[in-house]
Amino acid sequence: MSFLKYQSKGTIKFFEMLGPILDVLENGKVLVVDEIDSRLHCGIVEYILGMFNFIDKNSKKCQLICNTHNVLLLDEGIRRDQIWFIQKDTYRESELYSLDDFKDVREDDPKLKKYLLGVYCATLNTNFANLVGKNIMAKNNSFIIKTIVFLC
Repeated sequence: MSFLKYQSKGTIKFFEMLGPILDVLENGKVLVVDEIDSRLHCGIVEYILGMFNFIDKNSKKCQLICNTHNVLLLDEGIRRDQIWFIQKDTYRESELYSLDDFKDVREDDPKLKKYLLGVYCATLNTNFANLVGKNIMAKNNSFIIKTIVFLC
């Protein structure tokens, strides 16, 4: 009986990531994960981030670099110097900037709420009227892609 045959895609992804995560934590390395939240339960993603973020679990000061579209992670005890935003404009050019660039952000600030209100400028800005019946890359289109990157 095949283990993988009866598992969800999230369970399979977790087991695929587990080996590299443990290797990085045991040997003081850096792990880069694209779309860490893809197929994984948000609680598992929070736990993985915590493995790298707390000294008792990360005594060798390993680093996790990952990106996500899960904005709920903004309020999960991640320091502002660990949160980076990538904003892609209508010309498909990307800008990378840190939450730490915003000097008025306190540790207890509601980062998620401020993000959703557009304070950090990296919220999804889609003008659907321009998208209907037109090419997505049309000149007047304001479709902008946003990503959040965590450096733990």
